[in-house]
Amino acid sequence: MYDTEAAVIGAKTISVPDLPGFKRDWDGIAKAVEKYQPKLTVLCNPNNPTGELAPLSEIERIVSLSKNPVLIDEAYMEFAQAESAISLIKKYPNVMVIRTLSKAFGLAGMRCGYMVADSDMIDAVSKVKSPYNLNIFTQAFGAIALKHRDEIFKVRDGIIAERDRFLAELSSVNGIRVYPSSTNFFLMDAGTYAPALFEALRKADILVKKYKSPEMAPFFRITVTTKDVDERILSVIREVIPNA
Repeated sequence: MYDTEAAVIGAKTISVPDLPGFKRDWDGIAKAVEKYQPKLTVLCNPNNPTGELAPLSEIERIVSLSKNPVLIDEAYMEFAQAESAISLIKKYPNVMVIRTLSKAFGLAGMRCGYMVADSDMIDAVSKVKSPYNLNIFTQAFGAIALKHRDEIFKVRDGIIAERDRFLAELSSVNGIRVYPSSTNFFLMDAGTYAPALFEALRKADILVKKYKSPEMAPFFRITVTTKDVDERILSVIREVIPNA
């Protein structure tokens, strides 16, 4: 969506490809920021769709090199249970952190996102954002949800435990490759089995995210839900892949 939003406003984008294994090239990102000084640098942490968590030290390195705003998308940070880039704001007023109640809070339909930043940065963004972007009911309910985060996060903790169990199970399956994740989803390389596996999962009433680009065609992004659903996914995989 970063590319899409940039295209809408006619902005030029600069991308730094991942290293093998979907590891972000932090040296490459640092060099690009230092060289081009983009008007806005966007970092997704944990990353979507790879699930990779960036060390805060690498985030700070990029922030320190940029003379312009750096936006850190932490939509899935509650699943990572790591230190937020919010801690950098007092030292670096160019930092903007955006979060949402759609993921770990389970409130996607409420459409409540928020930004944490220096007061001057908030004032600047307020001048250009839509005046009616968040309705009063969402604002009121969002505040209530944040007050009850400990109870809500009991569900999140269950998802994290199930994610780790499910990933361990899938790692032992021949014919596929799964990547470690700090989120509530993970990336899976189904190789040549991808078309048949996607269709088999669909027939089992399980929809996983697939990608249109040729280099990502063998990959699925699978969201972790409950053990019974995950076991159904495993069952379908073992039916489709010989000697899985």
